[in-house]
Amino acid sequence: MAFSLSELIPEGNVLISLIVLIILVLGLNILLLIFLHFLNLIAGKTRTDLDDRLIKKAKNPLHIFVTLTAIYLTLSLSFPGLKFFGVDLERIYFISELIVAAIVVNRIPDVLILWYGKDIAPKTQTTIDDEVFPFVRNIIRVLIYLAFTIIILDNLGIEIAPLLAGLGIAGLAVALALQDSLSNFFAGIYIMADKPLREGEYISLDSAIAGQSVTGQVESIGWRSTKIRTIANNHIIVPNAKLAQSIVTNYYTPDEQIVMSGEVSVDYGSDTKKVEKTIYDAIKLIQSSNSNMIKNINPIVRFEKFGDYSLIFKYFYRINKYENQFDINNEINHSIVHAFRQNGITIPFPVRTVYNVEGIKKNKEYSNPHK
Repeated sequence: MAFSLSELIPEGNVLISLIVLIILVLGLNILLLIFLHFLNLIAGKTRTDLDDRLIKKAKNPLHIFVTLTAIYLTLSLSFPGLKFFGVDLERIYFISELIVAAIVVNRIPDVLILWYGKDIAPKTQTTIDDEVFPFVRNIIRVLIYLAFTIIILDNLGIEIAPLLAGLGIAGLAVALALQDSLSNFFAGIYIMADKPLREGEYISLDSAIAGQSVTGQVESIGWRSTKIRTIANNHIIVPNAKLAQSIVTNYYTPDEQIVMSGEVSVDYGSDTKKVEKTIYDAIKLIQSSNSNMIKNINPIVRFEKFGDYSLIFKYFYRINKYENQFDINNEINHSIVHAFRQNGITIPFPVRTVYNVEGIKKNKEYSNPHK
């Protein structure tokens, strides 16, 4: 003979209702534990622990879910039409499960962000994700709870249209007030994703940033701004929005090696072939002794052009890092000057001939008495 659960619970019998409630709570939670056990077995065979974290975070809310279901079934069968403060039991149950669902949904992005922060972010070469993701995590959490709050209010019969309109106006006001901060925030995300520069790299920015060119080492990339340390040991704080719009020269890409150049002038009476060889030998001498110069690539010396008062030669050499250029350039300059003096090559200085036109005119008038 078939029977239903309602036949086991006489209406208004509190003792029997309590017994049935205990049985339902224990039975549903045992079934849930069995289900979670099988899920853990499946998750244990995967390469990542992301699924293990999701199951662990969802475990307690799911136990609350089945317990609330057991309470709802017991009360609805024992006391049909039961209300609390004028609210139907069905609606209270639905709202309770919405709250549990909000907790579960909120934990999903929470777990994803924490998993990325612990397993992926340490492998990256920037700390911006360590700064951005906690901020994003809080934003997502607020949005989830806000969405579920609106759904709950709607189920309670509260008019939400004015509330949504107010939230829209408030959101617009906040967006306008935080326009610069938001643009810097999203520019920081772009810098993190596109990686045009990284911490520790030497870069140069065009003059549109601060009215003058900016060159220095990237010290830190934050969610709002990027800090650059100049050669003069000063910090320049560049908003990420401006940095994303500027032309950036990265001296560490495609690799850290960099080609340096210089030029030197010699007297017009100099032997050009001799000058070329002297400069080459002077640079090779430094290349052989300085570990910061690339030794398997020979320097290049070229007779570039005829200057106003001298012959101009240009030379090129490769070094291992941008920041080593200053010491190397100093050594090469000393070496070239020393080599020129040993080989009798003269470095000229500008000579300007000034003609006194008035004086010439008077001299001509004096020498022509018949005029």
